[in-house]
Amino acid sequence: SNCLNRSFLVMSGGNALPQHKKVANSYTDGLLTAAEISHIDLHNVNLVVLSACQSAKGDISNEGVLGLQYGFKKAGVNSILMCLDNVDDHATQIFMEEFYKHLLKGLSKQESLKKAQQFMRTNTDEKYHSPEYWANYILLDSIE
Repeated sequence: SNCLNRSFLVMSGGNALPQHKKVANSYTDGLLTAAEISHIDLHNVNLVVLSACQSAKGDISNEGVLGLQYGFKKAGVNSILMCLDNVDDHATQIFMEEFYKHLLKGLSKQESLKKAQQFMRTNTDEKYHSPEYWANYILLDSIE
């Protein structure tokens, strides 16, 4: 569970902690850890999007990758769209707009992801055609 305390989302007030150190057993410290997320009932949540740099990363164990994605899956989330590596802010904005555009049109999460990747490869500024701008996003356990 120590691994799950090292992966967290910074909420309002979290940046006030010195060096972002976790206050033991505190639910009011502004940090939402993967361990805390794992205890929330999120079984009715169909999709969580973690578009930040390296949001798919975590510690490797015999249970898999222990990070934010593990906390959300343990809490019952159906699908997680997340990023494996560093991302460019502007490219992420374009990518996410395309992903949601197709999702809101009724396409599946997988198809929306493919369409957003395709758009980045062909319909954007040429610098965004490189895989570093669109291939880092993965969809975990999507069941339609």
